[in-house]
This record gives sequence, C-alpha cells and structure tokens, in this order.
Amino acid sequence: RQWSASRRSPTTPEEFQEMIEDIFVQGGGDCPEATLQGIKLALEAAQPRSFIYVFTTPARKIRNCLTQFLNSFNGKRVVVFVLTGDC
Repeated sequence: RQWSASRRSPTTPEEFQEMIEDIFVQGGGDCPEATLQGIKLALEAAQPRSFIYVFTTPARKIRNCLTQFLNSFNGKRVVVFVLTGDC
C-alpha cells in the first residue's frame, strides 16, 4: 500500500487541515502507482457533489483510461482534480 487515508469527512476547515497534515505517504518510485484504485475507493466513499484531490506521478500510465473510468461514476457528480508529474 502506498498511502493511507481516513474515510471520515471533515466538518470544519480546521479538521480538514488536520486531516491533510496527518497524511503519511510512503513507497513510490515504482511506477505505475495504484492511482485508479485510490480514486475508485475515494469515489465509492464520496458524498454527491464532493471534491476529490489526487496527487500522483505516472500521468502517461493513467491518461488513456482515466476519463472512461471517471465517467462510470458520473451519477455522483463528484469533481476529481488530478495533479500529475513524470516518473
């Protein structure tokens, strides 16, 4: 597992900030990462009209299937922001 995250939703800006500060990232350097699996878990737990932020490196590995994948969750009207770089 490359990341660990809470499945609870913050109710205040301060709680959101605490959750961001508590994120622990490990691993990496072994493209491709499990980006789509992470997005899938977030989408399944997300409330309608939520925002999901994804920070990852292997842009070229997921670019082709990301749009189709996200369209499968279209009913929730969730906005997913993906910030990528290169491996």
